Amino acid sequence: MRKINIFKFVGSNKTKNYFEGWYLRITDENNHSYSFIFGITLYKKDPHSFIQVVDGAKNKSYYFRFEVDDFYYNKDAVKIKDNVFGIHQLKISIDPFNINLKINPTVLLQRNGLAKWTMGFFKHLPLTTYHEVIFMKARVEGTINNNNHNELINGVGYMEKNFGCRFPKQWLWIQTNHFENYNASFILAQADLFGKCNGFFSILNVDGDEFRFATYNGFSIKRILKDNNIEVIIKKADICLIIKLKYESGNLVIGAITKGEITKEIEESLTSTMTLSLYKASKLLFHDTATNVGCENLYSVDSK
Repeated sequence: MRKINIFKFVGSNKTKNYFEGWYLRITDENNHSYSFIFGITLYKKDPHSFIQVVDGAKNKSYYFRFEVDDFYYNKDAVKIKDNVFGIHQLKISIDPFNINLKINPTVLLQRNGLAKWTMGFFKHLPLTTYHEVIFMKARVEGTINNNNHNELINGVGYMEKNFGCRFPKQWLWIQTNHFENYNASFILAQADLFGKCNGFFSILNVDGDEFRFATYNGFSIKRILKDNNIEVIIKKADICLIIKLKYESGNLVIGAITKGEITKEIEESLTSTMTLSLYKASKLLFHDTATNVGCENLYSVDSK
C-alpha cells in the first residue's frame, strides 16, 4: 500500500483565496506550554506567509509576517526564510526567539478503512476547511531562547494541520497528552461543516491501543456548556465516552475568516483540565484526569 504523506503541502496549485497551516503544541517537564504555527494565506488582498508563537506560561502571542516568496516546502518540512517546521524539527530565529527543537513522533494514527484520514469520508467532500492529525504524541528536546532567557526543553508534542478557504463558523477542539495515571493521548474536534450539518472525530490512544469515535463510524455527540465547564458525551450503542473539561483562559491565535484571509481572533487555552471516562454498558473501561489540556471553543450554546 502506498504510504500517505499526511504532512505535505496540498495547496501547491492554489493561486488565491486559500490558506494552509501546520500546528505544533509542546509542553515541557515543567508544564510550560508553547504552540507554533507556520502557514501561508493567498487571500488576494493580503497574501503572505506567517509564523505564530504562543507562550502559554507568559500569556503572550506573537504573529510574524513574511512574503509569499519566503515560503518553501519539501516532503517533510516547511521553510519560511531561515525558519523550519518539520515532522522531526522546529527552528525559529526571529527576535525575540531562537528556537531549536528535535521532534521524535511516538504515537501515530492507525490508518485503514474509514480511518485512513482523520476526517474519514468527509475529506472527500467540498468543505471550506480540512483538518488532519499528523501525530498524536512525540518526544521533543532542545532549547527555546526567548529574549535571552534560555529554556531547556524535554517534553511532549502534538502536531496537526488545517487547509481550505476559511475556518468553520463554530468549532470545539480539545487535546492533551498529560493524563495522570495512563500513557494516553487524546484529541477531539467538532465543527460546523455546511448548513446545519456538523461532524466530529475523537481519538483516544492508550498504550498503543487506539479508540476512534466519529460521525463517519456511527457515533453521536452531545455538548453541554455551563460557565467555564464543557461536558461532551459521545455514544454509539453501549459505548459511551464522557469528557468533563474545566476551561482556563488562554491566548489569541489568528485563523482564516473568509477566502483565506487571516484575521479571525481565536482564544486558545493551553492550561485547561479534564476528566475522561469510557464505558461499555455499565463497565468502566478507562477513567483518568488530564492537565495541560489545549482547548478552543467557539460554540456558545449546547448541542441538542
